[in-house]
Amino acid sequence: MIIGPIATIVGLYQQIVREVVYLPVWGWVLIGVSTFIVAQILAYRSLRLRTITNPSTNGIATQVITVENMEYEFQTDENQVILQVLPEIHAIPAVRVEDIKVEILGKRYETDWEPMKEATSGDIGEYIYVHLPKSLKEGDYEVRIIAYINNKEWPSRSYTFTYRR
Repeated sequence: MIIGPIATIVGLYQQIVREVVYLPVWGWVLIGVSTFIVAQILAYRSLRLRTITNPSTNGIATQVITVENMEYEFQTDENQVILQVLPEIHAIPAVRVEDIKVEILGKRYETDWEPMKEATSGDIGEYIYVHLPKSLKEGDYEVRIIAYINNKEWPSRSYTFTYRR
């Protein structure tokens, strides 16, 4: 990999000063071809090592999971604020959602989500409810939905929810 830049510097020096030992054209071609071949071998070796250490991916996504918010609504009763959320979880291949939590102001709240009995592919959203404290003030809140799949967290991007009484 370093042969190419060195050959370029030597070539420029030879063109400017003309005091370096003369290298015929076939010498420059040999340097260029050998640099190309060495670069290809090193790239192949690097890719092969990554494939051996992580054979399940092979550079291709083996699992796609996105968590999105479709709708939300705040409801208020005497003791609490209830947030109704309609998440959508797109998954290829099929997954089983174990739990869903909602994060507001950096705190995660439990939902009424029941773990799925079997894996599903595609849209698997349904309304979930989050019980928030009555002390929640009116305003805009950054909210994320976190799905737990195969004991791993899959967060959504942040959404702005507006709470008005």
